Amino acid sequence: AIDGHIIVWQDERNGNADIYGYDLETGAEFPICTNTSAQWNPAISGDIVVWTDQSGISGYNLATHAEFPICTNESAQWDPAISGNIVVWADNRNGNWDIYGYNLATQAEFPICTNENYQHEIAISGNIVAWQEWDEYNGGYNIYGARLIF
Repeated sequence: AIDGHIIVWQDERNGNADIYGYDLETGAEFPICTNTSAQWNPAISGDIVVWTDQSGISGYNLATHAEFPICTNESAQWDPAISGNIVVWADNRNGNWDIYGYNLATQAEFPICTNENYQHEIAISGNIVAWQEWDEYNGGYNIYGARLIF
């Protein structure tokens, strides 16, 4: 994933899925999260990097070098995306994959789509969230979206 001059990716050079970054302006590569649990699916917006790990959705502030939890619900989370202060992801807490979000500025989590279908492949830009949803009645995928209002 890339934002501005920073690229982030999942890297298994240490035998574990870790998150690394690269600054295109300085040519410097740097570790973001290399703890013993695996980290997957990094995304970046500004100074904030988010990813999935075994404890849920986590984040890292590149400016302060601080790691922080975003979602620690005991269910599985996957596929985080970020735009500005809003992080979105697929969440299985209701027994099927739904879309949840978190406002970094207010530190508030909120549901975006919790219907009975399977939602995934989430993207966000500004206050618009889009995702792919399986339609079991028609046997195919549809694209849906929501405008977040705060």
